[in-house]
Amino acid sequence: MSALSSRPDHAVRLGRYQLLTELGRGGMAELHLGRVHGAGGFAKVVAIKRIHPHHGRDARFVEMFLNEGRIAAQLAHPNVCQVHDLGEVDGELFLVMEYLEGVSWEEAMAALPRAGDGSDLRFIVGAFAQLCEGLHYAHTLRAPDGRATPVIHRDVSPQNLFVTTAGVAKVLDFGVSKVLTEDRVTRSGVVKGKLTYMPPEQLADQPLDARVDVFAAGTVLWEAITRARLFKRETDYLVWKAITEEPIPPPSAHRPELPPALDAVLARALARDRDARFPSTIELARALRAATVGLGPPLDQAELGEAVRRHCATTLATRAAQVSVALTEPDGDPDPDAAATIRMPTGPGTEATKPSRPRVVAPTASVALRDASVASAPSALPPPRRGVTALVIVGALIAAGGAVAVAARGCGGAPPGGAAPGAAAVVDAGAAVAVDAGAAVAVAVDAGAAVAAVVDAGAAVAVDAGAAVAVVAPRPAGSLTIDSDPYATIYLDGRRLGDTPLFRQPVPAGRHRVRAVRADGAARTFTISVAPAKELSYGQIAW
Repeated sequence: MSALSSRPDHAVRLGRYQLLTELGRGGMAELHLGRVHGAGGFAKVVAIKRIHPHHGRDARFVEMFLNEGRIAAQLAHPNVCQVHDLGEVDGELFLVMEYLEGVSWEEAMAALPRAGDGSDLRFIVGAFAQLCEGLHYAHTLRAPDGRATPVIHRDVSPQNLFVTTAGVAKVLDFGVSKVLTEDRVTRSGVVKGKLTYMPPEQLADQPLDARVDVFAAGTVLWEAITRARLFKRETDYLVWKAITEEPIPPPSAHRPELPPALDAVLARALARDRDARFPSTIELARALRAATVGLGPPLDQAELGEAVRRHCATTLATRAAQVSVALTEPDGDPDPDAAATIRMPTGPGTEATKPSRPRVVAPTASVALRDASVASAPSALPPPRRGVTALVIVGALIAAGGAVAVAARGCGGAPPGGAAPGAAAVVDAGAAVAVDAGAAVAVAVDAGAAVAAVVDAGAAVAVDAGAAVAVVAPRPAGSLTIDSDPYATIYLDGRRLGDTPLFRQPVPAGRHRVRAVRADGAARTFTISVAPAKELSYGQIAW
């Protein structure tokens, strides 16, 4: 997930829960620091996970989110993040979880110094053994009546593992997990796990068991020891080749000081034949401890907590300061019944009464004005002159991606900035107007002007009374499926499509410029071609 937001939003509530500030955002949901009030001044800080509004309209993601809540409600173990509640307010789903102070496995490994004598493995083995215990608990779960109801995670990765400042390692996010005894049919077309941590049987869509998590955990362990990526490649196909065919180098190829026994442990955990793997994560943890005994004992819980606080001090201090600001703001009305209930967008035309963060609208058009007689107005149009005659051609005549260009006869410099989507342009005689996809434009034309507005599908154009309008049928749309690890915001020809993963997102047919922007600011730009009425499955973006 992305970095912590510093803007508290104490007036926003989800039922009896008060939202304080955004903790992070991923491809499926956003995470908030929250607080719940009770009788006698009781208050408890929690983490609240909310499904993205655009995913709330997708039945597949709703089912995935509900699945996480149903499964997580059954799990109660020190090394599994606890889920307290699965709620719904005005059609918006959210999970209430324990608030954890610490860092993700990814952050911990980035901060942990690599020791030439291999002593850094004492941290890795100590934390990893706890994670294996949490996974083994899920793998051997039983219902209250004693029936076996094993749960496999299917998405073990550095982003879904956590180490607290108290030295407790936890498995997070059972959003794509599966109860092996359930009858519910798995939906196709939904990414279940991160590609670079999947074993061959998961790639082949074969029946899965606990050994799928053994392979993924082995991949996480290999990367933690070597500080390198094991299966990351430029394309999905190359990732598939690496997982299924290419030799897997032993950790000692990167770190010669490591004992040969450790190579053997990783070779077994990453065996392509699952029958040759460790049968459980507990067995993997035991073998790991035995293989590294010469490097010193694994760090215990207190030592792990001290190491997290020492190596991740800057990250923890930044988050603590921002959380402190959120917690010390006025509580507002502690009565949930008297509080404003949030209404997030769950369908067309629905508006949020108070969003949890400032809504950022990506600009879809810029206006270059090249004559003093052409003015851009930020609000309503002035009364039109008599005798206005305009010709407006509406349709998908050009692919989205151009900026709005207003060119009038004459010359002169262009003022800085541009008109926001929905701006009104008052155009003098002889002007020509081209409008980008999705823009809402009102055009008033001076007497005698000849105006052509070329608008992609989805644009709304308002013209003055008496104008002649010709409408061209929109071009058949296709769809785009795309993913990214870590998640990214996708822009199509400058327009924001949404956060990954995106599934069968409708887009105009033709060639498009795609820009993917990660939370850390890294970006990639590439071109795609979408066929009419066809789905383009781009796969996962290679960073």
